[in-house]
Amino acid sequence: MRDDQRPPQDDEPTEGSRQGDRIGPYRVERRLGMGGMGEVVLAYDERLDRRVAIKRIRRISEASASDRARFRREARSAAGLSHPAIVQVHDILRDGDSDAIVMEWVDGLTLADRLQKGPLPLRETLRLAREVSEGLAEAHCAGLVHRDLKAENVMVTPNGHAKILDFGLAKPVSIQDIDETLTRKGTLLGTVRTMSPEQAGGREADLEYRRGHVEEARTHLEELLRRAPTNTRGLGKLAQLELLYGDLSRAEQVAQRAIEIQPHRSYFTNLGLARFLLGRYEEAKTSYRQALTLDPGNLTVRLNLADVHWALGDEAQTRSVCVEIVEELETRDRAPTETMTMAQCLAYLGDAHRAVALTLDMLREHPEHAEVAYQAAVVYAVVGETASALVSAQRARERGVQPRWFEIPAFSSLRSDPRFEAVIATLP
Repeated sequence: MRDDQRPPQDDEPTEGSRQGDRIGPYRVERRLGMGGMGEVVLAYDERLDRRVAIKRIRRISEASASDRARFRREARSAAGLSHPAIVQVHDILRDGDSDAIVMEWVDGLTLADRLQKGPLPLRETLRLAREVSEGLAEAHCAGLVHRDLKAENVMVTPNGHAKILDFGLAKPVSIQDIDETLTRKGTLLGTVRTMSPEQAGGREADLEYRRGHVEEARTHLEELLRRAPTNTRGLGKLAQLELLYGDLSRAEQVAQRAIEIQPHRSYFTNLGLARFLLGRYEEAKTSYRQALTLDPGNLTVRLNLADVHWALGDEAQTRSVCVEIVEELETRDRAPTETMTMAQCLAYLGDAHRAVALTLDMLREHPEHAEVAYQAAVVYAVVGETASALVSAQRARERGVQPRWFEIPAFSSLRSDPRFEAVIATLP
C-alpha cells in the first residue's frame, strides 16, 4: 500500500484510527491517509511480526451499499492474484461498524511521485513497463481488468520494482456473481485522464477482454512518455500498439516523432506499415527503403517492400525483390514464418504450385501459428484459391490477427464476397 493520500494535519479532526488502536489483531502505528471511501493505516501484525497496510471503509452508517460492495469486491479481486508486481491481499475483516482489507505494506514512492523527480532512465522505464505489463497479464488471465491504472496506482519499491495497487475498480470478464449495478452503463468508475475510451463513453469495460489490456498498455506508455517525451523505445512501442489496435494516423505521427529523435530501422518500418495500411503506397515504399538503408538484409522489411511493389502493380520491382528473397531462403534452414515469406514471394512471382505446397506443409506442421495462418491466407488470395483463403483467414482471426491486416491489396479480390466479411467479423 502507499503513503500517497494527504495525511491529516495537526489541527484537523482526529476521527478514525489512532496510534495504538487495534483493528482486529492488528495494532495501528499511524494513519497513511484519507480517501473517498475511508482511511488507510500502517499497522503491525504481532502474530507474524510484519507491517501491513489496512484500508478501512467509512462506518457502515456513512457508506453507501455500493461503496461497501465495491470495497469487498476489491478484496475478492486482489486476493485471488499472486504476482510480484501486484500488492498482495492478506485478509478481509469486519471491525466494529466498518470493513477493512489487510494487505501487503509496500515502502517506496508511487510512480507519479518518482516521475516528479525527473524523467526515468531508459533501463528503469523498460523494467517498470515490463513488470506492470506482466502484472496486468496475470490479472487478465484471472479474468480481471484493472480499469484505473495510472502512475498514482503503481508503487516503485526501494529496490526499483513495480507494484500495482487498487484493484477496487477491477471488473471480471464474467460478472455472473457480481451485481451489475456496480458498473451499470452511465456510471463512470476510474480516473478520467487515464480512462479507456470504453469507460469514458460509459460503455462496459469488458467490451472485449483483449481491448481492455490494450487500453491499459496504451495508458501506461502515454504516462511514461508524458514525463519522458524523447524516449524512443516508448514511442516505438506506442506506434506498434496503434498499428495493431489503434489509430493508423496516430501510429504514423508517433513513428515520425521517434525518427526525428533517433532514426532507426524499426521506426521507419512502423512508418511504412502505417502508410501502407492507409493506402499511401509510394510513401510507404520510401519509408521501407529508408529502413533498408539502415538494415539492408532485414527479411521482414524486404517482404514489406515486395508487398508495396505488388500493390502498385510494378511487376519488375516485385520480381527483383522476390527472386532475391527466394534464392536466399532456398539455401538455408528456415523458421516457419520465413518459409511462409518464401511462399508469399513465390505467389507474387506466379509460381502457385510451389507457393501452395510450402503453405500446406506449414499449416500441417504449425496449425496454431497465427502468422502462418495469416500468410497462408495471403498466399491463397494472391493465387486465387478463394475457399482456402477464407479458411486460413478465419484461422488467423481466431488466433488474434486484427481485421485491419485483411485490408491490404492482396485481399482485394475477396472484399465483395460476403463470406470474407463474415470471417473478418470473427472474434478472436
